[in-house]
Amino acid sequence: MDRDDKEPETAAGSAPTDPAEDPSAGLVVPYLESLELHAPGEDEPIRIDISRPTGPEQSPPLEWVQFGLPTYREGEPAGWPRSVLAELLPQPGALGDFLEHLPPGLRLARILEEIDPADVDDFSLVELVAAHKRMEAWSAGRAARAAAVLAERDSVNPTWPGDVPGRTRGECVVGQELSMRLRITKQAAVKIATCGRAFGGMFEPTGELLDRGLIDWPR
Repeated sequence: MDRDDKEPETAAGSAPTDPAEDPSAGLVVPYLESLELHAPGEDEPIRIDISRPTGPEQSPPLEWVQFGLPTYREGEPAGWPRSVLAELLPQPGALGDFLEHLPPGLRLARILEEIDPADVDDFSLVELVAAHKRMEAWSAGRAARAAAVLAERDSVNPTWPGDVPGRTRGECVVGQELSMRLRITKQAAVKIATCGRAFGGMFEPTGELLDRGLIDWPR
């Protein structure tokens, strides 16, 4: 028997509960998008959006919709990238349309990790490359911010030959530290830290564009 055909179970001698009169009745509906509340003396109901995930530190509903996730869950379903790709890959061009506007970050990384380029159509391969480049820009922005934090540490700001820290005398050795580890020039390493500092100040909009993959590191 379907759920809608079942008679509500009630205690002996009690009348069936009207869901409209029972404040707990809504709890049996797991994926409500909104609620309507009627305030006393008001003709128009107040609509409240409850599609936002209820768990802590969840992403906005828009991103959940973009990635094909349910909009009313405590957490992400296990294995959701494979489920999404199983629906998209058999349709030519569908994966490309899906990837085109996805924001870079951990969710996009999980999607890309599951994709074998050999299984992707020509159009979608272009968007697959573009998605990886957005991830590259996102990672570059985070690396720059980490370098900026390092540049403020006492360990890379010696006080010699005087007693003023290097961060104010231009003697910060963050360039030397990063250039040795990254195998790049000192100037290139200093630029990373300098940009990271700027992303927290005057060039914050530029840093935001990099985080969203809308520009790349050279630009």
